[in-house]
Amino acid sequence: MTQETRRRKWRWLRHVAWVLAAKVSLIVLILIGVAIFFGSGAGNPLIQRFIVRRLERVAGGRVELRAISIRWLRMEILMKGLVIHGREPAGTEPLFSAEEVQAGLRVDSFWGRKVSLNDLLVQKPQIHIRVEKDGTTNVPPTRSAAANKPLRETLFDLRVRRVQLQNGWILYNDVKTPLALEGNNLRLALDASGSADRPLYLGTLDWQSVTFAATRFVPWPVGVSAKFTLQRDGLTLEQGVLTAGRSRLDAQAEMQDYAKPKWTYKYRGWLNLRDIRENMRSPETPTGLADVRGEGSLADGQLRGTGSYSGRDITLTYPIFRASGVSSRGSFHMDNKGLEVPDFDGDLSASSLILADKMERVPVKDMGRGPFVIGDTLVRPRVPGMTSKTAVFKRGEKLNIWMQVYNLAVDEKNGKSDASVEFDVVQEGTKKTVLHGTQPADMTRSATGQLTLEKTFPANGLEPGIYRLKVHVRDQIAKQGVEPEAIFTIE
Repeated sequence: MTQETRRRKWRWLRHVAWVLAAKVSLIVLILIGVAIFFGSGAGNPLIQRFIVRRLERVAGGRVELRAISIRWLRMEILMKGLVIHGREPAGTEPLFSAEEVQAGLRVDSFWGRKVSLNDLLVQKPQIHIRVEKDGTTNVPPTRSAAANKPLRETLFDLRVRRVQLQNGWILYNDVKTPLALEGNNLRLALDASGSADRPLYLGTLDWQSVTFAATRFVPWPVGVSAKFTLQRDGLTLEQGVLTAGRSRLDAQAEMQDYAKPKWTYKYRGWLNLRDIRENMRSPETPTGLADVRGEGSLADGQLRGTGSYSGRDITLTYPIFRASGVSSRGSFHMDNKGLEVPDFDGDLSASSLILADKMERVPVKDMGRGPFVIGDTLVRPRVPGMTSKTAVFKRGEKLNIWMQVYNLAVDEKNGKSDASVEFDVVQEGTKKTVLHGTQPADMTRSATGQLTLEKTFPANGLEPGIYRLKVHVRDQIAKQGVEPEAIFTIE
């Protein structure tokens, strides 16, 4: 290789290096300029117009956006004054508006160019659904698909890790409902199908970490999943699942005519009563499991429904009524007047056995009012003393017994219950029965399926010591029995 050939190659290499350096420098300058242009906010109007056009394409209505602010390093965007118009008349509320919408982006796949929402905070969201008498609504129709487009088009497939909706409301014609909730892992997808004159929306909702936290309740984790169809003349819930704590509800529903909604529904629910007891801070609510199923309709303001239920492992801890392992079953009818259970069937159960030092009738005006008043009777229990674990009575005092028995069977012929009552007083040390008695049917106060036992006997016939009172109640029709007990001391 000659000297001239070497010089030519070096000149060519230097030329290529300068060209590449110039191109790289130009690209870097362009990138810096773009970063400065958008980072300074000068490019926000372009982004704002892009977002407006995109929302208009998805929503099908006119969109307004007052201002946007972007934090590029944190990948956050703040939109203020977002308004989406439908077909509402002039001077009425728009289809949707929000004072602020703050969204944080997350890169799911850099090479796959997949980006989703990490956080979504909506301040003062306001949703207005308006239905006219002829069935038309303010919801804009879908745009007719071109001939080369598929019959089903995805309008959006929203996935958000964390969602907060604060201080909002939903307005359906003239009925306003507050809207405020938060949760994690939301997926909401909506596809458009059908024709221009008969649009069809196919939706999927999955939100498994929703939390409702009213001031008086414990935060209650709720999960919702649903598949639904929206049409011009109604909507259909093909499958809806609601989980709340340990409880679950499966439902299907259909609504026709937005102007005069006609609902039909059917459901099945599994309720753990501990959810109500703990989350609603209701310590008197029983614990146990309930299985409820039914169907019905709601039209022209008239509610109609039928169903059946069964409960098991029910534990009641009322001050005068403690029982465990109770089961119950039956059917029900409901309407605007309330709920009717025509064939309630439950296990025989009894209230607490109360040992009282005072038991007497109260005037009609005091029935059900005041301390220790149960119905029309004042029953003042003798509570254990400071040095005793049992109720203490002195010889010569009257010992009063009060209790109620529930779920007695009813004779189909005469519509009455039939139960026998016996009681034994057993000395704890010797296990010897020192007193036995029966309660004649005409000395008990009874109602259909229920019996009230009120018994008084003097304690002067008992020697000082500890005694156990046993009451034996036998349902002669259902052949069931209960045997509550109480311990007391005679001094």
